[in-house]
This record gives sequence, structure tokens and C-alpha cells, in this order.
Amino acid sequence: MYACDYGSVDVVALLLKNGADAKTQIDTFSALMAVCASQCNTEDHLLLCAKQLLVSGALVNAFDRHQMTPLMYACQHNRVLLAQLLLAHNADADIKDIRGWTAFIYAASNGNKTLMKHLIPSSCDQHRDFLRNSASFPIQQSRYAAFQC
Repeated sequence: MYACDYGSVDVVALLLKNGADAKTQIDTFSALMAVCASQCNTEDHLLLCAKQLLVSGALVNAFDRHQMTPLMYACQHNRVLLAQLLLAHNADADIKDIRGWTAFIYAASNGNKTLMKHLIPSSCDQHRDFLRNSASFPIQQSRYAAFQC
């Protein structure tokens, strides 16, 4: 987990080569989630770590105790390249966490239009209504209003 959080590409490769299980979770938090939630490194190192984990069988739609997925963590931390990689590996953008938020809503809460464009759900009105009716989004509503589905 620490190697993933720090984007230590060589350490992650060494661990996987020596039998570390890419699917392992600690308290329902996976190594892939650690990469996507990392605040410690540049996105290119994190991207290489994520690729190694995915090739080694990491579960792209695994969720933690809050039902957050790696894609949600990537969107929460504005990791565009990681989100694109996860989507290319069939990450489900419509999964909801315990608050009912999807990866799209995490991207919208940050005002990240680039991520939002990659995550446009088939039911865009559902997300627009959620943001308009959510008391926790006074600032984000104005950011979202500028984005057209």
C-alpha cells in the first residue's frame, strides 16, 4: 500500500514480481485505491503503478467500506489520466458510494470539466438534479451550471 501511495514504480514492480497480490485489501482499501487517492507523487508515476496493478489483476471496480471505487478516488483527486486508464479497463462510472455519489459527481464537485466529459453518464439529468437539490453543493452548483451535458 505504501509503495502505491508514494508512486514507487520500482517497488510496486518488485513486490508484484515476488508474489504480492494486486487484489489484496486492507480494511477494504485496495492498492489501486491507494494509487488513485495518492497526494504524494506526480500522476505519471501513479499511472505506471496503476498499470502494473491492473495487469496483475487488481479489481477495477472494487469498493471500500464507503463504497468508493478507484475511479471515484481518481476523480476526487483530479487524476484525469488515472481515470482514463480505469475507464479503459472497464471501470463502472455509474457505481454509487454510500452518499449516492458517482465518479461524475466527484469530478463535478471539483469543477473538473475534463473529467466530467470522460464520465458523462447516460442519465445526465439525474446528476444535474442531484447537484441542484444537494444542500452540500452551494459552490459546486455554480461550477456545474457551466457544464452542459
